[in-house]
Amino acid sequence: QNAVKNLRQNAVKNLRQNAVKNLRQNAVKSLRQNAVKSLRQNAVKSLRQNAVKSLRQNAVKSLRQNAVKSLRQNAVKS
Repeated sequence: QNAVKNLRQNAVKNLRQNAVKNLRQNAVKSLRQNAVKSLRQNAVKSLRQNAVKSLRQNAVKSLRQNAVKSLRQNAVKS
């Protein structure tokens, strides 16, 4: 009876330890995946914002330069 009792207790103990281990591993894996996903999303968002900002600034600069050039040419003509 003691042998059966010990086997049962060991089985329960092993199952509990494995369950805790699996839960911990899954939690760590999930947290890591979420962190990586979040970092990637933030990086993409930042790169996109920077690209848009840069394109807008370049467009404004180019338009301004063209306007100044055009105004100067018109002034010389007249």
